[in-house]
Amino acid sequence: MSGNNFVPMVCSDLVTATAATMVGAVPKESSDLVTEDDLRRSAIVPNVLQEIADHFTALAALRAEWQAEIASLEAAGMYEAIPAESWETRNGGGRYLRLVFPTDRKTGQRRKLYVGAYPSAIAEARAKVERRKRWEELTRNLARLAHALSMAERELTATEMGLRLARRELVTNAPTRSPAFDPKNTGHRW
Repeated sequence: MSGNNFVPMVCSDLVTATAATMVGAVPKESSDLVTEDDLRRSAIVPNVLQEIADHFTALAALRAEWQAEIASLEAAGMYEAIPAESWETRNGGGRYLRLVFPTDRKTGQRRKLYVGAYPSAIAEARAKVERRKRWEELTRNLARLAHALSMAERELTATEMGLRLARRELVTNAPTRSPAFDPKNTGHRW
């Protein structure tokens, strides 16, 4: 699932499903399976799920902030890669700055850009390099954030599916004991 609408939908569904599964959906004839500790723990679950929703909201805001900063860096202008500075000497003895870019994979050539000796030109070239460094850092962070959100989404979806299945089993079958732990049931060794 993608987009910012994932957070409220999944978390509200999880709160509803968890609360129903742990408290409301347990049939009366199997009430011996629900202990006082279970009921106390069930009151904690909505708080934990609200914290999860808050984390998702904060991460979505951070993602939007990074995307806005990336757009402003691109609008301000930057180089296509991070160049190395090379100070060279003119025939007359003056020094000037030249930027040397990484080798182009298509052509096999290294592009060199003459900046000059004027402090304003040097400052602008260095500012473009710094913007490029920040842009690369932000794009790496966005990729890491996307991966983390994807993994969290997968885990939450699996948890929600497990709770849904448990609820369905408890409501429809209403077993008094799990067959895996029934001492009379010797055919199952889980």
